[in-house]
Parts: sequence; C-alpha cells; structure tokens
Amino acid sequence: MSNSRLVTIFNLPLAVVTGWLLWRSLGWPLVGDATIFHLIAGQMTMGAVPYRDIIDVNMPLTYDIHAAVVAIGGMSDVAWRVFDLTAAAVMSALILLLVGPAGRAVAILAMLAVLAAHLLHSPYAAGQRDFLMSIPAVAAALVSARAAEDHKRRWLYLLLAGAFTMTAASIKPSGILLLFLPALATRLHWREMILIVVGAAGVAFLVFGTLAVQGGLGAFVTSVPELLPLYASIRGGPRSAPAILQAVAWMAPIGGLAVAAALGIAAPKPPRVRVIIGLTAFGMIHLLAQRKGWTYHFYPLAVGLACWGAWTLAAFLRGVCLCA
Repeated sequence: MSNSRLVTIFNLPLAVVTGWLLWRSLGWPLVGDATIFHLIAGQMTMGAVPYRDIIDVNMPLTYDIHAAVVAIGGMSDVAWRVFDLTAAAVMSALILLLVGPAGRAVAILAMLAVLAAHLLHSPYAAGQRDFLMSIPAVAAALVSARAAEDHKRRWLYLLLAGAFTMTAASIKPSGILLLFLPALATRLHWREMILIVVGAAGVAFLVFGTLAVQGGLGAFVTSVPELLPLYASIRGGPRSAPAILQAVAWMAPIGGLAVAAALGIAAPKPPRVRVIIGLTAFGMIHLLAQRKGWTYHFYPLAVGLACWGAWTLAAFLRGVCLCA
C-alpha cells in the first residue's frame, strides 16, 4: 500500500468528523464580537463613521467587512453563517494550494485539520478577526513561495505579497510582519523590495483612503494609540506566556501535524517550506504579542503548524526531502 493511500485512509474518518462538525455548525447564531461589529456596520449605513462617531480600537477593514455582509445579507444569523463558511472555504482552498506540491493527500489532511479545528469552536469563533486575517496571511505565504518558483511572474507575486500583507494588517496590525515572507523564499533585490512595498501601499491607500473620505482618518490616528492600552487593561491585562499557551487545547486536530513539524525541524528547507515556517513563526509572534491567549488568537499559528506538519509528514513517508 502506498504512503499516500495510508494518508488518504486516515483522511476519510477525519472528513466524516469534519462534515459532522460542519452540519452541527449550520445553526450557529450571530454572537460575541460579531454582534458589536454588526451594530457598528448598521450605524455606518445611517452615516456614522468609525473612530469619529463610534469609539472603537479595531482596524478599519474589520468594519468594512461587516458593512459588506450587512449590505448584502442584512443583520441575520444566516448571512453571517454563510460568510463564515465562505471564508472557511477560501482558507481551505489556499491551504490546498500552499501544501499541494507535497502531495494531494497531505494537503487535504492539512486542510481538514484546520477546518475541523475551526468548527470545534463555539459560535463565538465565526468570522473572528484572527481567523479572517489568516486568510490573506496564507495567501501571502503562497505568493511568496511562487515568487521563488516562477521567475517569469515574479514581479506579480511580489506585488501580491505586499497586497495580502497589508490586507492582513488592515484587520490586525501584527499582519505587517508578513512583509518578510518573500525574503524567506528567495534573495530580493532592492527593486523587488519596492514591488512589495507598492503592493502594500496600494491596499493601504484603498483602506485608509476610504476612511479619510468618510472623515474618520484623523480620529483613527489620534484616538487608537491612546485607547489601545486602556482596552488591553479592561480585557483583564496581560497573561504570562505559559498561561497563554494553555489555551492551545482547541488545536487538538492539529496536534499530530505539530509533532511532525517539530520532528522535521532539522531537515533541509526548500523555499516553500521556509515560507511556511515563517508563517508559523508569525503565528507565534501574533499570539504572544497580544498577551491574552484567547483561543481565537491561535488561528495563524494553527494554520502554519498544519501546513508545516503536513509537508514534513509527506517527506517522512517518502523518505526523501521534498525540494519543489
């Protein structure tokens, strides 16, 4: 029996469990942070502007996403559930593309592990910002790897790497660290670094330019730096690193892949694997920098570990280093 068939056999029960979790989640209501952002989106439809008229400390793309969902589907639970499942489908497709060169079976394994981990959460995880920012984070990793593999379209992939990075940062500011992913995949010349910056600047212009036209940019610049420390203290203050890492229990579906990643840490690293490891390192920094350890803060780390572990597992099963 081939090694890929062994992984496929393991994938079948995981797919069944994931399907059951998906079915069980269809009735998830709109709760938690999403209700607050939906309320802000509703006020925006009546002319209110974030930061100027509504005091909050989140990044502007968060409000734009909720405003788009409300504009298309209204305030209903169903509209939010459809949005969350659509986001999960996009995430799944990107994971398949990122891990795909290691083999179809292990790519599906990584995808199912991340999807199952998401669906094991309560309705409070639906559309969480850390989950949503993980989507452009994986996209940034994918195009960074492609920049090293496809020299003909290298310029385009570097532009997209900057654009996806700023998209993630426009949801949570730690996303700006993803700018370093292309440098993990390939040596960059200064002109190529400019392409990354141009891609990031284009998205920044759209997001913050829209906010400026609305009249909220000045309030964003003056109020958010002042309010963020107050917000952090209201939410219970910082926790120690061990206490933060205790919240990792919900990542159980990814546990085996995390072990595989750790066991393969000394193996040679082709460009795509270096980028995946960079994505994982970003996830750890993102988690620790927030100093809270809420379960949804683990999303970028969980996705990185799943992709890295699946790739390493494929190398173990084949007994060779995957260098493409």
